[in-house]
Amino acid sequence: MASVVRLGNRFHEWIFAGYSEFSKAYRIWVPNLNRIEISRDVRILENFPNLDNTNERVDSFDLIEYPYEWEDRISTTIQKGEEIPTIPEENPTIQEDDAISTIQEEEVIDANEENNEDNELVDESTHPPRTTRSGREIKTPTWMLDYDMSCLCDEKFLETEGNPEIWEEAIKAEIRAHVKNGTWEITKLPPDRNAVGYRMILKEKLNPDGTLERRKARLVAQGFSQRPGLDYSETYSPVVKMKSLRLLIGIAAEQNLKLNQLDVTTAYLNGTLDEEIYMKKPQGLEKYLQQILKEESKNADKTIYQKTKRMLRDLHEGNQTEKVCALKKSLYGLKQAGRQWYKKLDARLKEIGFISSCSEPCLYIRGEGEDKILLAVYVDDLIIASSNEKETEKLKKDITEVFEMRDIGELKYCLGIEFCRRGKNVIAMSQEKYVDKLLEKFKLENAKTAKTPMEANLQLTKPSEGNSPAVPYQNLIGSLMYLATATRPDIMYSVSYLSQFNSCYRNEHWAHNL
Repeated sequence: MASVVRLGNRFHEWIFAGYSEFSKAYRIWVPNLNRIEISRDVRILENFPNLDNTNERVDSFDLIEYPYEWEDRISTTIQKGEEIPTIPEENPTIQEDDAISTIQEEEVIDANEENNEDNELVDESTHPPRTTRSGREIKTPTWMLDYDMSCLCDEKFLETEGNPEIWEEAIKAEIRAHVKNGTWEITKLPPDRNAVGYRMILKEKLNPDGTLERRKARLVAQGFSQRPGLDYSETYSPVVKMKSLRLLIGIAAEQNLKLNQLDVTTAYLNGTLDEEIYMKKPQGLEKYLQQILKEESKNADKTIYQKTKRMLRDLHEGNQTEKVCALKKSLYGLKQAGRQWYKKLDARLKEIGFISSCSEPCLYIRGEGEDKILLAVYVDDLIIASSNEKETEKLKKDITEVFEMRDIGELKYCLGIEFCRRGKNVIAMSQEKYVDKLLEKFKLENAKTAKTPMEANLQLTKPSEGNSPAVPYQNLIGSLMYLATATRPDIMYSVSYLSQFNSCYRNEHWAHNL
């Protein structure tokens, strides 16, 4: 028997047999064991010479997969001549509250489903609490309590409750952006396909001093209903690390570079989809299209007018209840939306001469000396550092030729961080507004201050039994962690230590957290 080397190669030569239906993993055929395995740890060799030497063909075997509770690694043995056991199909229901975390926004409002006959809002207080399979109660996230939860698509509710008129222009502007961008086409849903749902998000954009800047509406697809391998494949999309952003600000302070900020309008809509995806048409779409058509008829540029007219025509042809939106461009909420946007922006920046850092893919540089430009990308926020105003204006022009941008001007407030230039070589970063919101959120406006983030030699233990109190411990830890990584490294040790008890906290842990 050959000796086994501790750090030697331990790979197996198996055969690729497709993708898992229930997880982002590969289906692998093991010829000598006559078995199908599902694994993520796979390296595919495109031109492997020994495939023709196998005694059996892969497609001569029935492949079995179990429901995706067993996502990480599944192994099923198939004996020749043995009847293959059948497994009942399962369509696990995904709770909407679990899907909210996939949407990178702060305010969410429910859009009614088309199969809701009475089209009325449901008061959750009159219904028993929903639970997960493990028995954990599903609660509405606390951050949703601070926002306008009016139902956009329930027109009866909009007409009778609250003050919906203040959002009408924002909603119409969002629909107009989709029409101009060519995000979807109105078509009939194919019989073998499912249409994903949607939500409309209403958000109030604030100035650094907390005053209202503008109201924004955003149409978001319910990407949690997408199926891996069919509706999407890769989803990872990088953003600039906070330490890289601080480094950029430090270089700008040392070399006296001017900082400017650009905001990409509806950034995710610029990505082109590689898959075929259908979405339910937004409620009230026809009403907004007619308003847009009337306004655009007065403009000299008839591009949006023609697109709106064609969309209305497609909407009126045939049975309207069967019409859906065939997505041509990426949409917020889709699992691959962030990746598609990053790929397109990255290609454009490299096309105009930028080079990305080897260790930081979202930090770009172009030129040398006085013509040097540094650019940091965080999703749809672009931070520019340069001492040459002509080069900066040229960069803005190059980007706006492809993407619709909003030139915010000098960098003052971005990602919840306030930037203030103090003198020639000093730029201060602070999160005073962010801290004030945290204090208000956790009812600590009148709390006493402490000289140190945590008591010296504090020793907390993990309880072995009992239930955790109903306090937003993990929510507070996450909020403090962002504060620590951004501008307050002095509290990093304290937050990291308390985060060890995220799954087993008690009142004493909560007290020290505050």
